[in-house]
Amino acid sequence: MTLDVSALDGPLTDITEHPDLVRAVQDAASHRDSGHPFLLLPVRIETRFGRGEVTVTGPSAVTTLAVELTRAAGALDTIAARDYTTVLPTGRVARQAMKRDVEDPLVAAAEADLATVADALAGAPGLIRDIAEGSPAEAAEIEAAASRAVAALPRAAAALAGLRSTYHRDRMLVQLSELEPLVLATAGDAPPRAGAATSLFAALGTVLPGGAGARADLEVPQHRLTESAVAHQELVELLADPQTGTSLERLSRARQLCAEIAALPEPWKAELLSRLDVAPATRTVVTEYEELRAAIEALPALERSGPDQPFTVRHVVDQLKVRIFPDDIAVRTHEEELTQAEVDAGTAYWTARAAAGGDETAARSAWRALCAKLGSNRAAWVARQTRPPDPPPPDSAVTGALDALRTLGRRLDEAGRRPGDRTEAVLKATDAAISALREVHAAPEPALGRLRAAVEGILPRLREHLAAADRESGREPDGEPDREPDERLDRLVAALKAIELADPPTPDQPPVMASRTVPWTRPPQAGLLPERFVVVTVSDGAISHVAVGKPVPTDLPLGLDPTEAPEAGELPAALRWMVDYPTAEQLGMAVTVTITSEEAATGFERVYVLGLGAEDDPNQTATTLADLLDGHHFGPNGLALVPVGTPTNATQAAGSGYRSRTDSDATYPVEQGPGLVSTATDPTGCDGGRLASALGVPAGVLDHVAGAGGSGVSDAVTANAALWPATMGYALEELLGVLVGPAGRDWLRELAVHHTIGRGSLPTLRVGPQPYGVLPTTAFSRWETADDLEGVLHATLTTMWPDWTAVREVLVPHTHRRIAGDPQQHVLEVLGLDATATSFEQRFTINAGRRGGGLGRATLHIGLPPLGAPPNPASAFALLSRFADVLERAGHGSGPLQVTAGTDKGAIATDWADPTTIWPARAATRCGCSPRPSRSTRPRRRPISRPGSTP
Repeated sequence: MTLDVSALDGPLTDITEHPDLVRAVQDAASHRDSGHPFLLLPVRIETRFGRGEVTVTGPSAVTTLAVELTRAAGALDTIAARDYTTVLPTGRVARQAMKRDVEDPLVAAAEADLATVADALAGAPGLIRDIAEGSPAEAAEIEAAASRAVAALPRAAAALAGLRSTYHRDRMLVQLSELEPLVLATAGDAPPRAGAATSLFAALGTVLPGGAGARADLEVPQHRLTESAVAHQELVELLADPQTGTSLERLSRARQLCAEIAALPEPWKAELLSRLDVAPATRTVVTEYEELRAAIEALPALERSGPDQPFTVRHVVDQLKVRIFPDDIAVRTHEEELTQAEVDAGTAYWTARAAAGGDETAARSAWRALCAKLGSNRAAWVARQTRPPDPPPPDSAVTGALDALRTLGRRLDEAGRRPGDRTEAVLKATDAAISALREVHAAPEPALGRLRAAVEGILPRLREHLAAADRESGREPDGEPDREPDERLDRLVAALKAIELADPPTPDQPPVMASRTVPWTRPPQAGLLPERFVVVTVSDGAISHVAVGKPVPTDLPLGLDPTEAPEAGELPAALRWMVDYPTAEQLGMAVTVTITSEEAATGFERVYVLGLGAEDDPNQTATTLADLLDGHHFGPNGLALVPVGTPTNATQAAGSGYRSRTDSDATYPVEQGPGLVSTATDPTGCDGGRLASALGVPAGVLDHVAGAGGSGVSDAVTANAALWPATMGYALEELLGVLVGPAGRDWLRELAVHHTIGRGSLPTLRVGPQPYGVLPTTAFSRWETADDLEGVLHATLTTMWPDWTAVREVLVPHTHRRIAGDPQQHVLEVLGLDATATSFEQRFTINAGRRGGGLGRATLHIGLPPLGAPPNPASAFALLSRFADVLERAGHGSGPLQVTAGTDKGAIATDWADPTTIWPARAATRCGCSPRPSRSTRPRRRPISRPGSTP
């Protein structure tokens, strides 16, 4: 079952727990604007079954039990009073009339009465356990109803034995016999417990269900008080017998009853002691007698309550306790303010960048130094905050000259290692270096120093190589040094002018500069938490409970506060919610669901935890999300987009794709290079652009996030486009051409290629080591179709959904799949699945229809079994029957398919067999197109067209 959040906005007739909070959930859900998408961030939950006390609200258990037991006794009396004997008349028509008019109504009435008994007593065990108070009239009603029910059992069995039909008689008696133990148990347990609780209630005074004035002098669970009252009744009866004072066995039982009593009203204790005095002990049991007296005197006493201190009734119930913890993505640890050391490091970085001119090697060295001090993520933040408003553009000529000199050095190395004449290659490299140096008109002194050092290292080797080449060739120098390559290099470098570097400008209005004196000033906090959490349980495919937590604080702490020194061995009060359940419940980070004992034993199919926020401005939410992502980007854990196929878990064979220590050389082009999204050829087509657009945040938030410039989703779209002609495109054109026309095929192609992506339409986000799949979803059940094409597609998918569900439950491994083996091992196997397909299967099929015409009347018998044979669910006729509603919506009519006797050929229904009688009207009204006769002797149907398009 997929839970639709908007389903909470509507009547929840089966939800009776905390109706005021459920109404609050409905109000919050109803105020959500359907035009603004929900943003659901994951949370981590812990669930545990337990028992706890709750205050009684609504009708008391004794009142409800009296009503239900009376209802059950009335139904049994009705069964017993009804005459089921019938006489079968002669004649077929008379017999049928008698069965229809007499016997069937009698059987139906008996079944309804038995169902009433079962429904009335279904909750009796829980009601008996929860009896806490009541009036003498209600106790008397329970006793009378119990006596009536027990007395009616044999009379009801005798009455049902009068049924003429053996089948119905045996069936009814079996149902009654199955109900008999429940009736007897209820009748045996309810009266004494109701009487005891009623007496206790009268002795203690006013009970206000749901009141806040619980007794402070003695904390005893209400069910223990009721059990004490039941034990007190038996003890009174035991002490009323004069033989108790002389019987060792009776005195032993009396002591056992005292052990079962938690507390008693003071008058009850005095009455027990006076009854004990009536039966004095003999010498043989004097020790046991005195022990019993001491036990009664030691019983805690309850004083009668008054209006100013009402006695609050509380019951012990089964509970599902759900604890909620924010996941990594919702944790805020980033501190925007800079320390003076960080300001100095950032200023030194930009100074070195300016001094490097266009030398990328020097710029990378400066980046490495900054990362070594602060770490790559914090270094990126400091570099952004201390970046000059208008930093000097890098001089690419210096980088080009250095690259050309390095190339010349490699050519000289090759000439020394390899035999043969390499002079031509060296001369070409020398000319390239000279040309590159001519482009450098001026450079900072550090850049000039690197150029001079590079030329000084090359000149001796170049001169040696040229001299050796001259000797081998016999060439004499021409006596003009200015024309020699080595001299030109030396002269060009000497002529370069140095640029005086001014101090790098500082930002005009930095956000916060040197405002921190220590590295850590605030505790980690939760971001983007909802206003409150809602726990929804699902049983048998339906919502069974809805419980709402208390409001969640916006500044929920998740770690130690560096400004407060905790006491030794004590957890700070702000973090108590992380270990103490009641505190977490008060802060809305834990929700308790009251459940039945059966649910506690069997559990639930699924438990959802949803957050409902109160933010009505989507722009503000987008800003908050952008700040949260920025905090992760520049925080200690980092932010990245994960390519498909990256391992998310470490195994013995290989590690995961996450590295806690990032390589500064790898982060330099990401953090200090051009924006990965803004400089992309198609910003909305790269992975970062797609994710930013889907989340509603500016593209700049992901501009310098690793992986944002990837094209994984676009590559998947390209693969869809390449595979379309050989898959669905072929099927639509060759097999379903008579149903789907060119306009419909083009529309489906656009939908399938761009929006049906196996790897997902959005990239995976990673916060630290934790990956998050970003999944856009919608309520398919509430999809409102815009035109006929969408309507036909919606009907098709709705028809196919049960088939997919059946296949998924049987063949597709997933964590919710019910298996007979070890569930834990099954989950591990699911987590160990490969991220990409490792094999494929194929099958060959035959196009049974005419080329371009789809399945025609002459070929519909393909796959149709002869009469009497098991039906083939994949045959043409079976598929047409299954998709009859879809075809009806498409304007092709519907109707039962017929089989010709004695053959395996079939005939379609009338409106299919003669399409000219129905197609024009349906086509004109449903698809907005007019019929056109086919050139074939057999009429053909028009394809589906979009409204307003040319047929």
